[in-house]
Amino acid sequence: MDERTIWEDLGKNKIVTTEIIDVGNVSNVEIKCPKPNVSSNYNVLTNKPKINGITLEGNKTSEDLGIDVADANFLYEQTEASDEWIIVHNLNKYPAVSIIDSAGDEVVGNVHYDSANQVTITFVGAFKGTATLN
Repeated sequence: MDERTIWEDLGKNKIVTTEIIDVGNVSNVEIKCPKPNVSSNYNVLTNKPKINGITLEGNKTSEDLGIDVADANFLYEQTEASDEWIIVHNLNKYPAVSIIDSAGDEVVGNVHYDSANQVTITFVGAFKGTATLN
């Protein structure tokens, strides 16, 4: 009994197996491994990947695949100084809110989500500025 390491080159992959084989007086041992069914041509593959049940073939958009990732946002401008901003954004969600005053400084306020489409923000003092909701 002789322990041998057998290397079979299948394309770019090396498959290594360690087996104990009886070579006896045989000087040539040939081991054949079936070659895997591979193709470098994507169009002939039978197991193409899918996203949301849509096979990835041709030029698919994120909309085609049902993964439209464009996130809605809303920019609100408060043109008159106020300590309470009522913003109807119609985003149908509870967005993050960032507030910048007319001097360009970030301001923190008390954000209350009235609904998925409206937010009320109250501040310690009145000022003008913008709110970005996303």
